[in-house]
Amino acid sequence: MVYTRTESRCDRDALVTTPGPRLVPAPRLEPPTESRTSTVQPIPKAVPARPPIDHGPFPMWSENGDIREQTWHLLANILEVLDHRRTARQLRNHLSRPMIASLETRAKTTRGQRQLHTLHICRPRPDVIEACATVWVREPARPPRAVAIAARLEHRQRRWLCTAFRSM
Repeated sequence: MVYTRTESRCDRDALVTTPGPRLVPAPRLEPPTESRTSTVQPIPKAVPARPPIDHGPFPMWSENGDIREQTWHLLANILEVLDHRRTARQLRNHLSRPMIASLETRAKTTRGQRQLHTLHICRPRPDVIEACATVWVREPARPPRAVAIAARLEHRQRRWLCTAFRSM
């Protein structure tokens, strides 16, 4: 039984009994008997998987040294384009032509100041770098917020070109 107080002002101390939930014991679970297991089909063995293809040392994570430093500076420069502190044309040696047009268009609609915070790099192939990073965005009259960015750099004509950039 569950006891509740009534809402009446005259009879504050009177208790009213209401029926509570009914408890019933759970049924016992028993393991299957011999007669039940005889109808179960055996599970067929899985087809053996093909041996993995050896791609050498790739993909490679956590690139260090010069590559990481160059990627950091390139992404920081791209963020400066979005902050209106630099033009996309200044990065023409490091951006593909579609990327230059894309950044010029995006810079028209963005506001706030961006600062590169973390950087993670993966090399799926020797001539490709895929990077993701977190960026702090500070806008007037708003608290700072974190945004993720991703970029793809390809080694072409003896230099690294950013061929894709995405802000999420």
